[in-house]
Amino acid sequence: MSVTVDMDEVVRLCRQRAPKGIGSWPEDILRRYLTTRHDRGELALVANGPFVVAMGVAEEVAQDCIHIVAVIGKRRFLPLLWRQLRTRWPEWWSMRITAIRRGIPVEYQPARLHRHLADHER
Repeated sequence: MSVTVDMDEVVRLCRQRAPKGIGSWPEDILRRYLTTRHDRGELALVANGPFVVAMGVAEEVAQDCIHIVAVIGKRRFLPLLWRQLRTRWPEWWSMRITAIRRGIPVEYQPARLHRHLADHER
């Protein structure tokens, strides 16, 4: 099923909520990057009416590794974002999950990440 995404709205969220990170990229590059990630199933979005209120981007950087590139939005949206992203990688449970947090590389244990996000769903 194809979902129509208002890329202007996604760019707006990036600019507004991550002005020093992904939102600082030149607009043409940001738009192309987000469109590519969307086309590959690596862009998760949460909308409230016409407004995008949360976004997550992840990439498969190796056959056994998912790298979380950006998460923008309130913490309560994390389970929704992760639920969307993990459909892209049904085998996520056996993969490495990495990110950069506050400039420091981190690796998440899938079981711990699952428990953490399940706690936020309650």
